[in-house]
Amino acid sequence: RPETVSSRFRAQLHGLTEEIASTGIHYVRCIKPNSEASASAFEHEMVANQLKYAGVLEAIRISRAAYPHRMPHHLFIAAFAALHHAEQGGSRLHPQGSRAGSSAAADEADRATSKKMLEALLPAEGGGEGYWHAKTKVFFRPRVHERLTTRLKSALGESALLIQTAFRRHTAELRFRRTRAGALVAQKLARGFLARRQYTRQHAARLVQAAERKRAARSRFVRARDAAVCVQRYVRGHRARELRKTLVERNAIALISANWRRYQQQAYYSELRRATVKLQGAMRTNRAVKRYRRKLQEAKARGMFEFQLSKLREKLVSENAEREDLESRNRQLQEEVERSQQVREALDSQQAQLAELAAQLRASNETVSQEQAARKRMEREHEQAIVKLRMERDAAKKAAVGHLREERLDKMKEEQRRIFLNHEAEVKELRAQLANVRRELRAVQKERDELFTQDRVKTCQLEDMRAELRELGQYSSAQGGRSRARASSRSTTLQSPDVGQDGRGATRSSRGGVGTYVAKGRTGPRHFRHLTEMRISEECVHAVCITPDKSRIVTASDDMRVRVWDITTGLCERNWEYESTPRALATDSTHVYAGFGDANIVKYDVGTWEATPFASGHAFTVYVLLFAKGAPPAGERQCTPMVSGAGDGELRVFDAGACTLLHALKGHNAAVKALAVVHGAPLAASCMLSGGDDGEVRVWDMSSWSCLKVIVGRGSGINSIVSLGSAMPTADKPACVRVACASDDGFIYTYEFTKDAGWSETPAVSAHKDVVWALGHISGLVVSASEDKMIKVWPAQTAAPWECMETLAGHGDAVCCFAVT
Repeated sequence: RPETVSSRFRAQLHGLTEEIASTGIHYVRCIKPNSEASASAFEHEMVANQLKYAGVLEAIRISRAAYPHRMPHHLFIAAFAALHHAEQGGSRLHPQGSRAGSSAAADEADRATSKKMLEALLPAEGGGEGYWHAKTKVFFRPRVHERLTTRLKSALGESALLIQTAFRRHTAELRFRRTRAGALVAQKLARGFLARRQYTRQHAARLVQAAERKRAARSRFVRARDAAVCVQRYVRGHRARELRKTLVERNAIALISANWRRYQQQAYYSELRRATVKLQGAMRTNRAVKRYRRKLQEAKARGMFEFQLSKLREKLVSENAEREDLESRNRQLQEEVERSQQVREALDSQQAQLAELAAQLRASNETVSQEQAARKRMEREHEQAIVKLRMERDAAKKAAVGHLREERLDKMKEEQRRIFLNHEAEVKELRAQLANVRRELRAVQKERDELFTQDRVKTCQLEDMRAELRELGQYSSAQGGRSRARASSRSTTLQSPDVGQDGRGATRSSRGGVGTYVAKGRTGPRHFRHLTEMRISEECVHAVCITPDKSRIVTASDDMRVRVWDITTGLCERNWEYESTPRALATDSTHVYAGFGDANIVKYDVGTWEATPFASGHAFTVYVLLFAKGAPPAGERQCTPMVSGAGDGELRVFDAGACTLLHALKGHNAAVKALAVVHGAPLAASCMLSGGDDGEVRVWDMSSWSCLKVIVGRGSGINSIVSLGSAMPTADKPACVRVACASDDGFIYTYEFTKDAGWSETPAVSAHKDVVWALGHISGLVVSASEDKMIKVWPAQTAAPWECMETLAGHGDAVCCFAVT
């Protein structure tokens, strides 16, 4: 449909109405200033007529007759707040809202404020007489608004006068201050000029006097100095000549003594080197000869063992062949027995048939005896003959069959007896040979262990001798000519080593072996000396302990065996094999306890070595056992309780005598591998410390078995805890109890307890390059064992961090545990 003019006009009108509806409508009166539409001309009469005839003047007259002045509340407050402040005093009021975008609360506050101002400014014209207070505006009568405006102007004028007065006073004060400051400056300059002129005159006089006094004093000083220099020159020359003479004599003496000492040291060193070379050659020859003999004996034993093994294999093959022959003969004899049984059954059937025939004959004889009475005698004789023949026949049959069967059975029994006796004799002979071979192997193994121990002892002695020789060389170089006598005395000490005064020792356990160290006296640089070496097995030794009588060592190894060793002879006295690996050992006065991988605990009587197993109740491996000495006695027998730690992170307290559970302690999130009892001042009572793979150390009250403190570590597992005892108070540190913990990261972490601070961490010790497995405390020293095949000795009496005092090396594998006695 084509667009027309009317449709276009209708659309424009519709758009205009929509636009007007979307805006705010305001009506404006348009007044033309002139009839020529000029911007610079203004016709008063035309404008007055328009205002008159358009009703504007009438509307203004009506508005003035009612309330011509209308003001919103916020504008009224802004306009007359100054008048209110000037007449009423107090703080000046301010509007809270505005015409656009104000909140209802702000408008209500402005309405209350404007009402308050109107009541204060116009108290007698309220209620519509002079003004009307509406919801959004204030309406004024014509004269009221003018009076308020006049009062505001007068108030502002008075305020302006006050401001002008204050400003004029301030400017006058500033002008007076500047004038006074200028006068003071002029006075200072004049007084300074006069003072400087007087000072210049006095200073010139003083300079003249000082120059004269200086000249006189210098002349006197020059004369005295020349005299003193002359005297000093003569005195110093005399002293220098005397000193030169003394130095020449002293240098000559020093040169002669140095040459003499050098000659003595060279001679002593040459002699010591020759003796050391001879000693090394002898030791190496001895070791080589022993090594050769040991290898020769091992080769002989191996050859003999292989020869006996081949013989035993040949005998086993022949025995298997004979056994097959005997089995075939046995099968033949069984077949013959079966055939004899078949013959016997046939004979039994024939005998039954003969019995039936006999019965028939007896019946026929009875009938014949009844029919022929005369022939009784002949029948009787015939019957007797038949009976006789039958008896003979039965006897012959029985004799033949029984003789054959008995003969065959006797032959079979004799053959079986002969075969059994031959087999038993051969088995006894083989068992005896195996026993001989085992005895020979044990003897060879014992001899090998003894040779290995002797070689190890001699090696350690040689290392000690070398260390002593090195110390001897250092001491001789420090002491001069007296070193030869002391070296001879030290070499005597090396030839007969001393064990030490305290008699204490340490037993360490590495993978497969146990070694013994003895503590020496504290006079020398070394604290331990290697004593013995025992080879236990090819597997790792997890735990070692010493019996209360200190005569035996108990070991637990990875080959699932618990062994008892004699300390003096080094021989294994007891050996138990289990289905799980033993991981922990503990001992009291009468028993030894072992914890296993299947969560069981076995109790051994030290007197009879009788083993009694009992269940621990743990879900995983028992890693550590400890007798809580210092805890209240428990159980019917009132004995010291035993504590176990396992892989389930749980601690269990047992009555060791009755093998019953007393308490179950939970708290660790990983395996518990370390336990220790700590006592001494300032602790009020003994407590127990536990550590595990979660890196935490927990403190337990042994009276109530509750956790007192959780010491959070550094993330690495705790493998061992040892108590270092109490430290006496000093001037700068109170009394404390200290403990040391071995961790997986190679550090030894130390903690101390004081009465005021409680448990706190002290500086750690970087001990080893790998895992620290065990710690021990002996005679004021801390001994640590690690995965890096080292045993290190640390000074426990000093505060951490410690410096290593001694390193015990030479182990073939990691040192996992040790026991201190």
